[in-house]
Amino acid sequence: MFDDKVQPKLVDLSEYAPKPKKISVKDIKYKTTITKNIVLFLVIVLGFMFVYYKYKHKDIEKLETKNKILELNNYVTMKTVDNMIDSKSDNKNVK
Repeated sequence: MFDDKVQPKLVDLSEYAPKPKKISVKDIKYKTTITKNIVLFLVIVLGFMFVYYKYKHKDIEKLETKNKILELNNYVTMKTVDNMIDSKSDNKNVK
């Protein structure tokens, strides 16, 4: 009964698929080295820009730092003076 029919055959589909392009190792290395060079160049440029910005604003930052230190010093001296005055007035009230 089944002997009359044709048996199915396996087909190799790779024969009909398009062949992939061959990529040489040199092309891959070239692309990665160009990418690495561009990234490193951008990092170096950003580093120089940061250093230049710090150099240009160095005097302003020093002045701001000195002002902050003076404000802190004035605050501390005023608090110590106030504490001394309060402690003297408390001592007079106790006697």
